[in-house]
Amino acid sequence: MCDTVELQVARRFAEPQNAPVKVNLYRDYEVCALAAALRATADGPACVVETVMVGDSYFMTHLGRSSTRLDTAAERSEGFEQLRALVAEVRIALDSEFPLATRPLLVADFPEGSASDVGSALVSARAMAAAGADLFKLEIVSEHCLSIVDALARAGYAVMGHIGYTPQAGVSRRYGDTLEEALALFTAARRIRAAGAVSLVLERVAAPVHQALALYARGRMQMYGIFSGQASYGGQCLNIWDSVFKPPFTAHFFPPTATLTRESFPAAYTVETIAGHFAALLRLTAAREYPRSPRPHLSTFDLEALAAIDPWREHPAAPTTSTPLLRAAGERP
Repeated sequence: MCDTVELQVARRFAEPQNAPVKVNLYRDYEVCALAAALRATADGPACVVETVMVGDSYFMTHLGRSSTRLDTAAERSEGFEQLRALVAEVRIALDSEFPLATRPLLVADFPEGSASDVGSALVSARAMAAAGADLFKLEIVSEHCLSIVDALARAGYAVMGHIGYTPQAGVSRRYGDTLEEALALFTAARRIRAAGAVSLVLERVAAPVHQALALYARGRMQMYGIFSGQASYGGQCLNIWDSVFKPPFTAHFFPPTATLTRESFPAAYTVETIAGHFAALLRLTAAREYPRSPRPHLSTFDLEALAAIDPWREHPAAPTTSTPLLRAAGERP
Protein backbone atom coordinates (compact mmCIF):
# COMPACT_ATOMS: atom_id res chain seq x y z
CA MET A 1 0.00 0.00 0.00
CA CYS A 2 2.96 2.31 0.53
CA ASP A 3 3.67 2.13 -3.21
CA THR A 4 0.06 3.13 -3.96
CA VAL A 5 0.35 6.13 -1.64
CA GLU A 6 3.56 7.19 -3.41
CA LEU A 7 1.78 7.00 -6.76
CA GLN A 8 -1.10 9.10 -5.39
CA VAL A 9 1.34 11.77 -4.22
CA ALA A 10 3.11 11.77 -7.59
CA ARG A 11 -0.25 12.21 -9.34
CA ARG A 12 -0.95 15.31 -7.25
CA PHE A 13 2.12 17.02 -8.69
CA ALA A 14 1.48 15.72 -12.22
CA GLU A 15 -2.19 16.83 -12.16
CA PRO A 16 -2.35 19.89 -9.88
CA GLN A 17 -5.73 20.92 -11.31
CA ASN A 18 -7.39 18.05 -9.43
CA ALA A 19 -8.36 18.18 -5.76
CA PRO A 20 -7.11 15.17 -3.76
CA VAL A 21 -9.61 14.06 -1.13
CA LYS A 22 -9.81 11.80 1.90
CA VAL A 23 -13.44 10.98 2.75
CA ASN A 24 -14.56 10.10 6.26
CA LEU A 25 -17.50 7.69 6.20
CA TYR A 26 -18.73 4.81 8.26
CA ARG A 27 -21.37 2.60 6.61
CA ASP A 28 -21.83 0.69 3.36
CA TYR A 29 -24.74 2.85 2.21
CA GLU A 30 -22.53 5.92 2.58
CA VAL A 31 -20.05 4.28 0.18
CA CYS A 32 -22.93 3.86 -2.29
CA ALA A 33 -23.75 7.56 -1.84
CA LEU A 34 -20.10 8.51 -2.41
CA ALA A 35 -20.00 6.57 -5.66
CA ALA A 36 -23.24 8.23 -6.79
CA ALA A 37 -21.89 11.69 -5.89
CA LEU A 38 -18.74 11.07 -7.93
CA ARG A 39 -20.80 9.99 -10.93
CA ALA A 40 -22.92 13.14 -10.59
CA THR A 41 -19.84 15.38 -10.65
CA ALA A 42 -17.88 13.51 -13.35
CA ASP A 43 -18.46 16.23 -15.98
CA GLY A 44 -16.90 19.05 -13.95
CA PRO A 45 -13.64 19.87 -12.17
CA ALA A 46 -12.33 16.72 -10.52
CA CYS A 47 -11.98 15.62 -6.94
CA VAL A 48 -9.79 12.52 -6.76
CA VAL A 49 -10.86 10.39 -3.80
CA GLU A 50 -7.60 8.75 -2.74
CA THR A 51 -8.68 7.33 0.60
CA VAL A 52 -11.77 6.73 2.69
CA MET A 53 -11.58 6.38 6.45
CA VAL A 54 -13.78 4.67 8.99
CA GLY A 55 -13.17 7.00 11.92
CA ASP A 56 -14.02 7.02 15.60
CA SER A 57 -16.19 10.10 15.03
CA TYR A 58 -18.85 7.43 14.32
CA PHE A 59 -19.40 7.42 18.07
CA MET A 60 -20.54 11.05 17.89
CA THR A 61 -22.34 11.00 14.54
CA HIS A 62 -24.43 7.85 14.19
CA LEU A 63 -24.35 6.90 17.88
CA GLY A 64 -24.86 10.40 19.31
CA ARG A 65 -22.14 10.28 21.98
CA SER A 66 -20.75 13.53 23.31
CA SER A 67 -17.14 12.74 22.35
CA THR A 68 -14.83 10.06 21.00
CA ARG A 69 -13.38 9.43 24.48
CA LEU A 70 -13.66 5.86 25.70
CA ASP A 71 -12.90 5.81 29.40
CA THR A 72 -13.46 2.22 30.54
CA ALA A 73 -11.99 -1.06 29.35
CA ALA A 74 -15.46 -2.26 28.36
CA GLU A 75 -16.11 0.89 26.29
CA ARG A 76 -12.76 0.55 24.56
CA SER A 77 -13.30 -3.11 23.72
CA GLU A 78 -16.80 -2.46 22.41
CA GLY A 79 -15.69 0.65 20.51
CA PHE A 80 -12.88 -1.19 18.76
CA GLU A 81 -15.15 -4.06 17.77
CA GLN A 82 -17.72 -1.60 16.39
CA LEU A 83 -15.11 0.07 14.18
CA ARG A 84 -13.63 -3.25 13.10
CA ALA A 85 -17.07 -4.44 11.96
CA LEU A 86 -17.62 -1.15 10.11
CA VAL A 87 -14.27 -1.49 8.33
CA ALA A 88 -15.34 -4.94 7.12
CA GLU A 89 -18.70 -3.53 5.97
CA VAL A 90 -17.09 -0.63 4.11
CA ARG A 91 -14.50 -2.95 2.52
CA ILE A 92 -17.26 -5.00 0.89
CA ALA A 93 -19.02 -1.86 -0.35
CA LEU A 94 -15.82 -0.31 -1.78
CA ASP A 95 -15.02 -3.49 -3.68
CA SER A 96 -18.54 -3.55 -5.05
CA GLU A 97 -18.93 0.14 -5.95
CA PHE A 98 -15.46 1.01 -7.28
CA PRO A 99 -13.41 -0.70 -9.99
CA LEU A 100 -9.87 -1.52 -8.92
CA ALA A 101 -8.33 1.29 -10.99
CA THR A 102 -10.24 4.02 -9.10
CA ARG A 103 -10.84 2.27 -5.78
CA PRO A 104 -9.83 4.43 -2.79
CA LEU A 105 -7.58 2.98 -0.11
CA LEU A 106 -9.40 2.10 3.10
CA VAL A 107 -8.09 3.73 6.28
CA ALA A 108 -8.96 2.29 9.69
CA ASP A 109 -8.91 4.58 12.70
CA PHE A 110 -7.49 3.38 16.00
CA PRO A 111 -10.09 4.33 18.63
CA GLU A 112 -8.84 5.32 22.06
CA GLY A 113 -7.06 2.53 23.90
CA SER A 114 -6.63 0.24 20.91
CA ALA A 115 -3.04 1.33 20.18
CA SER A 116 -1.78 2.42 23.57
CA ASP A 117 1.48 0.48 23.19
CA VAL A 118 3.32 -1.53 20.57
CA GLY A 119 1.67 -4.80 21.53
CA SER A 120 -1.90 -3.55 21.44
CA ALA A 121 -1.24 -1.61 18.22
CA LEU A 122 0.03 -4.71 16.42
CA VAL A 123 -2.94 -6.76 17.61
CA SER A 124 -5.36 -4.01 16.52
CA ALA A 125 -3.64 -3.62 13.15
CA ARG A 126 -3.87 -7.35 12.47
CA ALA A 127 -7.60 -7.29 13.25
CA MET A 128 -8.23 -4.24 11.07
CA ALA A 129 -6.13 -5.65 8.22
CA ALA A 130 -8.13 -8.88 8.37
CA ALA A 131 -11.28 -6.76 8.08
CA GLY A 132 -9.89 -5.16 4.91
CA ALA A 133 -8.04 -2.00 5.99
CA ASP A 134 -5.18 -0.73 3.80
CA LEU A 135 -3.86 2.04 6.08
CA PHE A 136 -4.01 2.69 9.81
CA LYS A 137 -4.54 6.15 11.31
CA LEU A 138 -2.91 7.03 14.62
CA GLU A 139 -3.11 10.31 16.52
CA ILE A 140 0.42 11.35 17.45
CA VAL A 141 -0.04 12.75 20.93
CA SER A 142 3.26 11.81 22.59
CA GLU A 143 6.83 10.69 21.98
CA HIS A 144 5.65 7.17 22.77
CA CYS A 145 3.47 7.20 19.62
CA LEU A 146 6.58 7.36 17.43
CA SER A 147 7.71 3.95 18.68
CA ILE A 148 4.26 2.58 17.80
CA VAL A 149 4.48 4.05 14.28
CA ASP A 150 7.93 2.52 13.92
CA ALA A 151 6.73 -0.93 15.05
CA LEU A 152 3.72 -0.86 12.72
CA ALA A 153 5.85 0.23 9.76
CA ARG A 154 8.45 -2.46 10.47
CA ALA A 155 5.64 -5.03 10.55
CA GLY A 156 4.65 -3.94 7.03
CA TYR A 157 1.64 -1.75 7.82
CA ALA A 158 1.06 1.61 6.11
CA VAL A 159 0.55 4.29 8.76
CA MET A 160 -1.25 7.64 8.59
CA GLY A 161 -0.27 10.04 11.37
CA HIS A 162 -2.48 12.84 12.71
CA ILE A 163 -1.11 15.99 14.38
CA GLY A 164 -2.26 19.48 15.27
CA TYR A 165 -5.57 19.21 17.06
CA THR A 166 -6.01 15.61 18.21
CA PRO A 167 -9.25 14.71 20.01
CA GLN A 168 -7.57 12.12 22.21
CA ALA A 169 -5.19 14.77 23.57
CA GLY A 170 -8.18 16.85 24.67
CA VAL A 171 -6.76 20.33 23.93
CA SER A 172 -9.03 22.29 21.59
CA ARG A 173 -7.13 25.08 19.84
CA ARG A 174 -5.39 26.02 16.61
CA TYR A 175 -1.75 25.20 15.88
CA GLY A 176 0.99 26.93 13.90
CA ASP A 177 0.02 30.55 14.49
CA THR A 178 3.56 31.43 15.60
CA LEU A 179 6.85 30.77 13.83
CA GLU A 180 8.05 28.68 16.78
CA GLU A 181 5.02 26.44 16.63
CA ALA A 182 5.21 26.20 12.83
CA LEU A 183 8.78 24.94 13.17
CA ALA A 184 7.62 22.50 15.87
CA LEU A 185 5.01 21.14 13.46
CA PHE A 186 7.69 20.72 10.80
CA THR A 187 9.87 18.84 13.29
CA ALA A 188 6.96 16.61 14.28
CA ALA A 189 6.17 15.84 10.64
CA ARG A 190 9.80 14.91 9.92
CA ARG A 191 9.94 12.64 12.95
CA ILE A 192 6.69 10.91 12.04
CA ARG A 193 8.01 10.32 8.53
CA ALA A 194 11.32 9.04 9.92
CA ALA A 195 9.37 6.59 12.09
CA GLY A 196 7.88 5.12 8.91
CA ALA A 197 4.51 6.80 8.36
CA VAL A 198 3.54 7.43 4.73
CA SER A 199 0.62 9.83 5.20
CA LEU A 200 -0.14 12.72 7.53
CA VAL A 201 -3.29 14.60 8.54
CA LEU A 202 -3.03 18.17 9.85
CA GLU A 203 -6.02 19.34 11.87
CA ARG A 204 -6.67 22.97 12.87
CA VAL A 205 -3.26 24.00 11.61
CA ALA A 206 -2.53 27.43 10.15
CA ALA A 207 -2.96 27.35 6.38
CA PRO A 208 0.59 28.60 5.59
CA VAL A 209 2.02 25.68 7.58
CA HIS A 210 -0.20 23.24 5.69
CA GLN A 211 0.93 24.84 2.43
CA ALA A 212 4.62 24.66 3.31
CA LEU A 213 4.46 20.95 4.14
CA ALA A 214 2.38 20.09 1.07
CA LEU A 215 4.55 22.12 -1.32
CA TYR A 216 7.61 19.98 -0.60
CA ALA A 217 5.79 16.68 0.00
CA ARG A 218 6.71 15.04 -3.33
CA GLY A 219 8.56 11.81 -2.52
CA ARG A 220 8.07 12.39 1.19
CA MET A 221 4.52 12.14 2.53
CA GLN A 222 0.88 12.29 1.56
CA MET A 223 -0.61 15.39 3.21
CA TYR A 224 -4.24 16.04 4.15
CA GLY A 225 -5.69 19.06 5.91
CA ILE A 226 -8.84 19.38 7.98
CA PHE A 227 -9.85 22.87 9.11
CA SER A 228 -6.36 23.85 7.90
CA GLY A 229 -7.16 25.87 4.80
CA GLN A 230 -6.20 25.01 1.25
CA ALA A 231 -2.77 24.02 -0.02
CA SER A 232 -1.38 23.40 -3.48
CA TYR A 233 -0.57 19.67 -3.75
CA GLY A 234 -2.30 19.08 -0.39
CA GLY A 235 -5.39 16.96 0.08
CA GLN A 236 -8.61 17.74 1.94
CA CYS A 237 -10.50 15.68 4.50
CA LEU A 238 -14.23 15.70 3.73
CA ASN A 239 -16.84 14.16 6.00
CA ILE A 240 -19.96 12.52 4.55
CA TRP A 241 -21.99 13.19 7.70
CA ASP A 242 -20.94 16.86 7.95
CA SER A 243 -21.98 17.47 4.35
CA VAL A 244 -25.57 16.66 5.37
CA PHE A 245 -26.05 17.59 9.03
CA LYS A 246 -25.44 20.98 10.60
CA PRO A 247 -23.39 20.88 13.82
CA PRO A 248 -25.21 21.78 17.05
CA PHE A 249 -23.22 25.03 17.36
CA THR A 250 -22.39 28.07 15.27
CA ALA A 251 -19.81 26.94 12.73
CA HIS A 252 -18.03 29.11 10.16
CA PHE A 253 -15.78 26.46 8.64
CA PHE A 254 -17.99 23.36 8.43
CA PRO A 255 -19.41 22.37 5.02
CA PRO A 256 -21.94 24.96 3.78
CA THR A 257 -23.91 22.14 2.14
CA ALA A 258 -25.34 20.92 5.46
CA THR A 259 -29.06 21.66 5.78
CA LEU A 260 -30.46 19.00 8.11
CA THR A 261 -30.36 18.65 11.89
CA ARG A 262 -29.50 15.47 13.71
CA GLU A 263 -33.10 15.09 14.84
CA SER A 264 -33.94 13.99 11.28
CA PHE A 265 -31.54 11.01 11.53
CA PRO A 266 -31.96 8.25 10.50
CA ALA A 267 -35.15 8.75 8.47
CA ALA A 268 -33.78 11.58 6.28
CA TYR A 269 -30.32 10.07 5.90
CA THR A 270 -30.92 8.22 2.64
CA VAL A 271 -28.46 7.36 -0.12
CA GLU A 272 -30.13 9.90 -2.40
CA THR A 273 -29.95 12.69 0.19
CA ILE A 274 -26.33 11.93 1.10
CA ALA A 275 -25.29 11.76 -2.56
CA GLY A 276 -26.90 15.12 -3.33
CA HIS A 277 -25.25 16.90 -0.42
CA PHE A 278 -21.86 15.33 -0.97
CA ALA A 279 -21.91 16.04 -4.71
CA ALA A 280 -22.43 19.70 -3.85
CA LEU A 281 -19.48 19.59 -1.45
CA LEU A 282 -17.27 17.89 -4.05
CA ARG A 283 -18.09 20.64 -6.56
CA LEU A 284 -17.17 23.35 -4.04
CA THR A 285 -13.93 21.54 -3.16
CA ALA A 286 -12.95 20.99 -6.80
CA ALA A 287 -13.59 24.69 -7.50
CA ARG A 288 -11.41 25.63 -4.49
CA GLU A 289 -14.38 27.37 -2.87
CA TYR A 290 -14.17 25.00 0.10
CA PRO A 291 -12.70 24.84 2.68
CA ARG A 292 -12.57 28.29 4.13
CA SER A 293 -9.93 29.07 6.72
CA PRO A 294 -9.43 31.69 9.43
CA ARG A 295 -6.77 34.28 8.71
CA PRO A 296 -3.36 33.19 9.99
CA HIS A 297 -1.88 35.09 12.91
CA LEU A 298 1.63 34.79 11.52
CA SER A 299 3.37 38.08 10.88
CA THR A 300 4.69 39.12 7.48
CA PHE A 301 8.19 38.37 8.74
CA ASP A 302 7.13 34.89 9.86
CA LEU A 303 5.42 34.17 6.52
CA GLU A 304 8.54 35.22 4.64
CA ALA A 305 10.65 32.98 6.87
CA LEU A 306 8.36 30.01 6.22
CA ALA A 307 8.45 30.64 2.48
CA ALA A 308 12.23 30.19 2.53
CA ILE A 309 12.15 26.82 4.34
CA ASP A 310 11.84 23.29 3.05
CA PRO A 311 10.04 21.94 6.15
CA TRP A 312 11.17 18.38 5.42
CA ARG A 313 14.82 19.38 5.94
CA GLU A 314 16.34 20.22 9.30
CA HIS A 315 16.28 23.98 9.95
CA PRO A 316 18.75 25.68 12.29
CA ALA A 317 15.97 27.32 14.33
CA ALA A 318 13.80 24.22 14.53
CA PRO A 319 13.31 22.36 17.82
CA THR A 320 15.28 19.10 17.86
CA THR A 321 13.94 17.45 21.01
CA SER A 322 10.49 17.30 22.59
CA THR A 323 7.98 19.81 21.25
CA PRO A 324 4.52 20.91 22.45
CA LEU A 325 3.13 18.45 19.88
CA LEU A 326 5.09 15.41 21.07
CA ARG A 327 4.97 15.14 24.84
CA ALA A 328 6.85 12.59 26.90
CA ALA A 329 5.04 9.30 27.44
CA GLY A 330 2.48 9.62 30.20
CA GLU A 331 2.57 13.42 30.28
CA ARG A 332 -0.87 14.97 30.22
CA PRO A 333 -1.74 18.14 28.27
